[in-house]
Amino acid sequence: MAYLNRQKINDNPDQVLEIESLEQKNKILQDHTIVCGDIYAHWCGPCRNIAPEYEEISRKFFIRGRTFFCKENVDLGITQVVGVPTFHIFLKGELIKEIKGPKMAELRLFLTQMVATQLRSVEPYVQLDEAQSAYLAYRAQNPDIFIDQKGIPKNLR
Repeated sequence: MAYLNRQKINDNPDQVLEIESLEQKNKILQDHTIVCGDIYAHWCGPCRNIAPEYEEISRKFFIRGRTFFCKENVDLGITQVVGVPTFHIFLKGELIKEIKGPKMAELRLFLTQMVATQLRSVEPYVQLDEAQSAYLAYRAQNPDIFIDQKGIPKNLR
C-alpha cells in the first residue's frame, strides 16, 4: 500500500505496510480507527521470528477503513522505544496500548477486545450477550490461563 497526495492507493489486507516517514505515519493514524504498529529492527532475532505471525494477525483483524497494520524500523528514528519488538496500538490517533517484547498472545487478545468493542459501537447489531462480555473481560484479566505463548487457546491443544 502506498500513500500519494494524501490518498490511499491500495487497501491490501495481505500486506503489512512499512512506514517510511513521520508524515506517512500521521496520515495512517488520521485515516483509520484502529492502527497496530510493529516497531522492529532488522538485526533483532525475535522480531524476525514473530514477523509471520504478525502478518497472520493483520489478515485476521483487517477491516477495510477501520483497522490498519504497519511496521516501522526502529533505526529510522520515527518512534523512540526502549526495546524491540514493541507493538503500539492506536485508537483514533491516540496511543492506547504499548506491548513490549514478542508477546503475541497479549497482542491477539487486546486486538480481539478492541475490534469487538469498535464493531459494537459502530454497528449495534453486532452484540455480545452479558455472559460473552463477562467471559471476554475475564480472559483479558487472565490471558495466561486461556492462551499459550503462541496465541493458541489451551483447550484446543
